[in-house]
Amino acid sequence: MNETTLASNYLVIGNSYLEEGDVLRARKFFNKAYKADPLNIDVLYEFALLCAEHHDTVQAIEYYDKIIHIDKTQAGAHYGKAIIYDDIGDDDNAERNYKAALEHDKEYFHAYLYLADIYDRKNDEHQAESYYKQAVEVDHGNIWGFINYGSFLELRNRNEEAYDMFCEAEELMPNHYLVLFNLGVVHSKMGHFDRAILYYERAIESNLKHPYSFLNLAVIHKEAGRYRQALKVITRGIQYNDNVSVLYYNKAIFLTALGEFETAKHDLLKSVELSPSLRGYALKDEEFKTLFDYEEFL
Repeated sequence: MNETTLASNYLVIGNSYLEEGDVLRARKFFNKAYKADPLNIDVLYEFALLCAEHHDTVQAIEYYDKIIHIDKTQAGAHYGKAIIYDDIGDDDNAERNYKAALEHDKEYFHAYLYLADIYDRKNDEHQAESYYKQAVEVDHGNIWGFINYGSFLELRNRNEEAYDMFCEAEELMPNHYLVLFNLGVVHSKMGHFDRAILYYERAIESNLKHPYSFLNLAVIHKEAGRYRQALKVITRGIQYNDNVSVLYYNKAIFLTALGEFETAKHDLLKSVELSPSLRGYALKDEEFKTLFDYEEFL
């Protein structure tokens, strides 16, 4: 049996242990594979991924560098390094390695997407948008390109363009909660409140664990003066997301408006317990004026 075949066999065994969650035995067989064929790129990828998954970033980068030393055209190795740098907040090295991945694979969808995000963080809107456009052009069947590009546009109040992006995503996955949520956001911003309500309700039924669908829907009802309906929505949101401070904070606002001060006090204290920074906001929030007039307790 030659070295390549032997290494491949050890890889298969190692991966079977990895699927069972036995990392130590997986690593043992990956080591055997590496000793059998030190220049086997598949083995080096397995080691790099294993190290990255267990937050051994220095070792992971070393394995990716070994791959690149053997074959500099390995886009996946450049991308793997970029992801590690991205995760630790090293934007410059992440940017450099995403671009290196694209030099060797012009179709690397996620490299375009994450480069767009880096430029967005750097407030370079022109470059960010350029990469978002390339991402959706490279993979027109991936909803995340449309979701991320749409969110980029919506944050800049380019709501009609954002709407078009989210509609593209909806065609691909009609019941994805984040697509429905974002369609609710843009409809609300464009003043289409009835449509926004329908999309938020669909987003909630698609994913009860997304608290902001409940929050945004409740706020629409509140701004229309439907405080009881807003309270009903936010209470249901807390039922499924009981450690989200902004839900309790807004529930306290609704209860204050309804004059239910004792319950409002309980929910406001809960929100501050979960997120202490909310105390400062609450003390300045005019919507709590009647509550603090009733009892100043923060």
